[in-house]
Amino acid sequence: MKENRRVGEIANLRREQRNLTKCLKKAELHQQKALKKLRDFNRERIQTMRRAEKLRKNRRERERKRSQFTAYSFAFVKKLIGEPKLHEVMSTLKKTRAASAPGPNGIPYRVYKNCPNLAKQLYGNLSKLYGEDIGYQMNG
Repeated sequence: MKENRRVGEIANLRREQRNLTKCLKKAELHQQKALKKLRDFNRERIQTMRRAEKLRKNRRERERKRSQFTAYSFAFVKKLIGEPKLHEVMSTLKKTRAASAPGPNGIPYRVYKNCPNLAKQLYGNLSKLYGEDIGYQMNG
């Protein structure tokens, strides 16, 4: 991969910084003040360039992840959060209010809370659904 302009410029500034430090050690007292100013200015430029490069890399990474998410949303989330565990499903059911409204299947949470075998069956169905490969491939 070809390095971008900013990376090359940072490398040149670092070389210049090392040379300024060497010159500063050898310089006479009246020259040191000017060399220190040059070195400080150079240091600020390096920091600014590095900050800009880091922002560019982060922006590109966010764009890459966003495009992966929009193209393969189910596979992306599956990779991100992993497969649910039985204790996670049971603790989630335990934390929900029994009197809350039922979901799309019409079964209230009270039934799942009072019938642990049904909750385990729910977990089994979730695991099967989660384990199915629906043809999406993730790169990266």
